[in-house]
Amino acid sequence: MTPSAPDRLIVLGMDGLTPSIVERLMAAGQLPAFATLRDRGGYRRLATSNPAQSPVAWSTIATGCNPGRHGVFDFLRRDPRTYTPELAILRVNQRNLTGRRDAMFLPVRQCPAFWNLASAAGIPTSVIRWPLTLPPDEVSGHMLAGLGVPDLKANLGRYTLFTTRPLAPADAQGRKGDIVRLLPVRGVLQARLSGPERSSVPLQVRVEQGANRVVVNLDGESHEVKLNGWSGWARVRFTVHFVRRVAAVLRFHLRSLAPSVELYVTPLQPDPRIRPSYSRTPAAMQATWRRRSATTTPSERPRTPTPSPTGPSAPTPFSSSVTW
Repeated sequence: MTPSAPDRLIVLGMDGLTPSIVERLMAAGQLPAFATLRDRGGYRRLATSNPAQSPVAWSTIATGCNPGRHGVFDFLRRDPRTYTPELAILRVNQRNLTGRRDAMFLPVRQCPAFWNLASAAGIPTSVIRWPLTLPPDEVSGHMLAGLGVPDLKANLGRYTLFTTRPLAPADAQGRKGDIVRLLPVRGVLQARLSGPERSSVPLQVRVEQGANRVVVNLDGESHEVKLNGWSGWARVRFTVHFVRRVAAVLRFHLRSLAPSVELYVTPLQPDPRIRPSYSRTPAAMQATWRRRSATTTPSERPRTPTPSPTGPSAPTPFSSSVTW
């Protein structure tokens, strides 16, 4: 009797997962779930793309085409007129002069992906955080774009570090984040948090040395941050060009209280209560997203990794014209 075809298929991708390491860990019994999948199904090594770059490989998997067809060759591409390198994992629509949210970006990939074909065939398909999927495709399920989605300041993850230590002019040069001096004013530390399109909001930090914590006041709300700990998700609204309001979410991490205060702020991300430009979901899914964002506690939301001494890696800005 021929077994019936499964009615659901899950494709799980992990970037940079070296087969030799996986095989060694499976043999040592340290990856039992992977070993079970291998034993119940199959296991084969696959050749990677040429060149072996993440954007190329993910695009090749999605389309079944080589770079000559899907048009993705690297993280970078060059401007043929000036030879200036620029990011290849995102295309900003320079002709979007009116700032339409649904026309800010252009497709990077030039071939249809398997989810396009599945959706065209009427097969419900959902794609979560697949690289180079901005702008997201129209699918028969929902899509959340992955690698290539910028933060609200038109960067791929540029952090902010507030500190009381004196800053030399060269401190902020060549870094992958903004370093801002906290200044004492009437018993509290003050600075401004920069947002998109040269906007900013005031930020106040009250230090409680005895309790090993600070209380951050931002956009009318207070957030307690313990030493070496994380705050919950904070929401902030920026006023852009005097009329447009842009909402963001972020978290704080208190790295140090002495000899200087150092407060790390995660890259600004779009407030998920507002339908962002990096997702395409049915109306019911959007409502669920907003409801869950409004009701979940910080411990239930995605965790943020502990930053390195200079903050997490992030490319320099790719465009000053991107707005959310």
